[in-house]
Amino acid sequence: MSTTAIYNKGKYGSAIYGKVISETVYPNNYFDGIPVGLEVRGQIGKQDIFRIRRGNGYSGSTVGKKYQDKYDYFVPSSIMNTEGETSRQAFAAAVLNWHNLSDAEKTKYNATATRRGGLTGFNLFIQNYMRRQYNGS
Repeated sequence: MSTTAIYNKGKYGSAIYGKVISETVYPNNYFDGIPVGLEVRGQIGKQDIFRIRRGNGYSGSTVGKKYQDKYDYFVPSSIMNTEGETSRQAFAAAVLNWHNLSDAEKTKYNATATRRGGLTGFNLFIQNYMRRQYNGS
């Protein structure tokens, strides 16, 4: 019925990265022949991973339409590489610093984030903290 796009393993648009998994019997919201619902997200065991993506108008997708993807479970080879350790430590420090803020400081961040729209105070704090780490400002 459909062809699943798999990052680094399948077909995405017109570029081929590897093996394409075809769902010839069941659509992408089935697991072992059993329907698991609409807009399925996450993984089931270490067998399948489901995701929802919105069409962006590129590579045959319709803007705003939701697409259900299903692909084989895999662990990215770069998940714990040494190059990312600095970023992971900086992020952990940012979260710790957020938790150490006073309630008044958190309220101030929340108010600023609300005025900006689409962010929480936590997101704004983490964003600013990480920018300072990498930009030195």
